[in-house]
Amino acid sequence: MKKLTNNKPLKIYFVGYALAHYFNDFLNKLQSHCNAKITVFTYKESERFIGEGVYQTFDNIDFKVIELQNTTERIANYYPRFEIGKFKSPSYNYLNGLDTYISTNHPDIIMASGAYMQMYLYNNSIKAAIRKANTKLVFRTIPFQQLSYDVLLAQESKYLKPLELNSLPRLLRYFTERLGIDKVYYNKVRKRTLLRNVYSKRKLFNFPDAHACYVPSGIKIYTSYGVPNHKIHIMLNSPDTDKLLNQNNIVNNYENFKKDPFRIVHVGRLIKRKKVDLLLKALKEAQKTEPRLNLVVIGNGPEKEDLKNLTKELELSSSVHFKGGIYAPLELAQEMKQASVYVLAGMGGLSLNEAMCFELPIICSVCDGSEEYLVRHGENGFIFKEDDKKDLSRKILKVLSSPALQKSMSKRSLEIIYKDINIHTVCDNYKNLFYSLVK
Repeated sequence: MKKLTNNKPLKIYFVGYALAHYFNDFLNKLQSHCNAKITVFTYKESERFIGEGVYQTFDNIDFKVIELQNTTERIANYYPRFEIGKFKSPSYNYLNGLDTYISTNHPDIIMASGAYMQMYLYNNSIKAAIRKANTKLVFRTIPFQQLSYDVLLAQESKYLKPLELNSLPRLLRYFTERLGIDKVYYNKVRKRTLLRNVYSKRKLFNFPDAHACYVPSGIKIYTSYGVPNHKIHIMLNSPDTDKLLNQNNIVNNYENFKKDPFRIVHVGRLIKRKKVDLLLKALKEAQKTEPRLNLVVIGNGPEKEDLKNLTKELELSSSVHFKGGIYAPLELAQEMKQASVYVLAGMGGLSLNEAMCFELPIICSVCDGSEEYLVRHGENGFIFKEDDKKDLSRKILKVLSSPALQKSMSKRSLEIIYKDINIHTVCDNYKNLFYSLVK
């Protein structure tokens, strides 16, 4: 096992990441917190993986950045040796030249993104470089959408079908069935072919030295694939809460700053899985009871025009304001603190942390798993039934109709950030993981 000497900084590679502004802030903090030298290997055409509408920047970063070319390659020998069917091997992404950097610089740890996990298993040159450098490999994931092994196996097994022998000549078909060759072939070869994707995930998830999961449910998911419990580490997730809390205090000291008691705010990329359309429909429903309700939407994305059109169709144009992307922390604080509740109708995560830094009650449903530890139902917000417009409407009205409830939930949101989940607690989790691998 590689050991550190003379308090030498850890050399850590974060491989396969785009430079989203919130991720940059996190790595700046992590680098100083862990006495590390961090290098981020990013990729050209990064929008392909991170998605349209994510703000990326090279400004204000304290770590090193290297851009490599993404390359796609088919997995060799993926299916069983004696498979006679025409099955096309899947492809995987790898970063061209990464093996050279590993061989030359001998990083202590590689933090691998989900988009590039397969290259460590299937690219022989990268695998050899890691082994030679004695580098520890960590898969850093948000596995909340990953099915457990048993569920995935049952799902894929539905597609298992006996071999079709009708195309064989009658005599050949007779001897094949008589000797049971078809059954042997099916059980030993074809079944393995059809379930290869399931078995390959099990092999992949057991390959790294550790897993760094955002959410506690990662333990149950990865252990179902046979990963030992001690290899699974729960990191949680956080933006730079120091920066956000500082802006929160600045706005709190403004003279005559007014909060709109009927304002809802949402922050995030305008994409389908954020379900801003559901939020608009819930707003329309809630306005039947309280017509003064209004919504501010902060963010950009491919769904922006469709959402604006839906706003017109619902006759909400005077009640909904699309602000575009806001990335300056003080400007974001000013906008969010004018609202009285934060709503995330669909998928997401870090926007919950941000809203809590700005003392907002939270209403959300199934997000990315972070709601499991950030949103305490009835304490700092409410969890509504997934995709249920009326339940979301009821939860909005419940919060905004009670100043006392708003106040208590706002206080609890801030308390959770200060005491439980912030940039320091998350960096501590990473530090513990790093030093457990290179002690």
